[in-house]
Order: sequence, then C-alpha cells, then structure tokens
Amino acid sequence: MNDRFSLLLRRHVLESAEERPAEGQLETVLRATSRAPQRRSWLVRLRWLVDPAAPFENGRVRYAAAALALLLVAAAVAIVAVGTAPGRPTVFEGRWTAIDPTDRSIQTLVIGEGRSPSVHLEDDFSIDCQRRGDTSTAFVADGIGEVQAGRLVIRFTSGGCDLRLAPYVVAYTYDAATGTLRDDQATGWSRAP
Repeated sequence: MNDRFSLLLRRHVLESAEERPAEGQLETVLRATSRAPQRRSWLVRLRWLVDPAAPFENGRVRYAAAALALLLVAAAVAIVAVGTAPGRPTVFEGRWTAIDPTDRSIQTLVIGEGRSPSVHLEDDFSIDCQRRGDTSTAFVADGIGEVQAGRLVIRFTSGGCDLRLAPYVVAYTYDAATGTLRDDQATGWSRAP
C-alpha cells in the first residue's frame, strides 16, 4: 500500500463507521460476558509455559530471548556430550583369549573402553558346569570392571551355564613386557587377533 491509498482508506473507514452501538447491542455483550468465568491464575501461568514468547511484545526482546534459549540448549548439549564421551583407552581394552588350565577349553574375555569398562567372558566348555549336571557347558558371564593401579578388578554380576552363579570378583594384571594379562589363578591371557 502507498501512503495516499492508506490515507483514503482510513478516511473512508472513519466516515462510514457508526459511533454508537446498535439498540440492545451493549446489553447483549454484557450478558454474554457476565456468564463467562474468570480464568484461573494457574491457567494464566500455564499459558506462559506453553507459549513463552507471548509475554514479550517487543520483537527485539522476543528474538533475544529465543537466542538466549538456543545458547543455553547448545551449552547443555555440549556438557552432556563431553560427559558421555568415551574414556581414554586403557591397556586392558580389547579382546583377550586364554586356554583354561583345568579342561583345556578356549576362554574369551571382551573388555570395553574406559576406566570402568563393561566386560563379557565366555568359556567354550566348563568342566564345573558339567559336574553340576547343567545341560549346557558353555559358561557366560557379564560384569563391570574398574582399573586400579595397573590392575583391572572385575565384578561379574551374572554368570554361569544353566544355573546362575552368585556375583564374584576376578582381578587381572597387565604385564607390559609380554603384553599379556594374568588373572587370579595365574592363567595367561593374550590379545585376540
């Protein structure tokens, strides 16, 4: 719209508008609005939570509030991302294998990353499971480790063949000269290819 058209339109609206309400119109409006209950205060506050930009009439304030909210969200995401980043690799991290000295079966130990890694242990054949009469002789255990001064102490929370064993703890020591692990029973563990 240009200024001249805007001026003409405004003049037309002012000249054609009725200045007084029609007969009975004011009473009708008052009667209709008097029956409407007032909004509860908690509902008014809830509207601000649903539409937080509504109280900001000024466009600049609204954009500044939106920019501030985006910065706060970006900072929160950055903090969460740093907090959930994987820990530094340790010498224990990876896949290890050993030969069980009691029954000559192959054992596999998978150690996750970080200072408190998840650990998974598998033994292809467990003579102890066979002696107990389990139908399965494949031993599987899961746990959480903790690196403590060159040792990895693992608390296995679940493990067994058919019957589940009570939680137990095993410690592994890293030998830097040979690049192997040694457990509490002096079993040697080598890195799996």
